Amino acid sequence: MIPLMFMFKVDLSLEKLIIPSVLFNILFLSLIASALCFITWNIGVSFIGAIKASNYIYIVPIITTVTSVIVLKESVTNIVLLGAILILLGLYISQNGFKNPFKYLTLIIKKLKGRTMYETK
Repeated sequence: MIPLMFMFKVDLSLEKLIIPSVLFNILFLSLIASALCFITWNIGVSFIGAIKASNYIYIVPIITTVTSVIVLKESVTNIVLLGAILILLGLYISQNGFKNPFKYLTLIIKKLKGRTMYETK
């Protein structure tokens, strides 16, 4: 099987790397973006632990989708919404097990049913 890069004309010369915009992008991605991700990941792990933190890596596609909607003005399709719901449901189950996800909602509804319209606390 032929590697994909050899199927297309790819120029791997060093002259391309010294173009200021290319060099800046490589330096930004390697020094700023990667370092920032590494630092914030380690801070998160120190707060919630490695096992719980590893579950949150699955939120990356949701963050990517939200960012692409805001920055690139992309549209959200039904399959994207279904994927986001499944990711969040899986994250909830991994963190809480198969407990009743509507437990707090039912408690709030019960509390609200006992009040009159103008009663406040």
